[in-house]
Amino acid sequence: MAQNVSSEWATNEGPILIAEDSATQAMQLRYLLEDRGHVVVRAADGEEALELAHREQPKLVISDVMMPGIDGPTLIREVR
Repeated sequence: MAQNVSSEWATNEGPILIAEDSATQAMQLRYLLEDRGHVVVRAADGEEALELAHREQPKLVISDVMMPGIDGPTLIREVR
């Protein structure tokens, strides 16, 4: 069943936004998601993520909790 969900998400418009200040963590997430057909954009901090969210209209946001500037919970409240 997970494969069907992944295939469905891969065909929806809009990228997945990764808000992660660790380049290694972001790279691992990007690899896993792109390997399954998703388009991924990455922000290195909360401010950049908020800007990208408004510009790219992501279908999903995956955020670190502790980031410089805007933290993850604040980012999600602002995106909503």
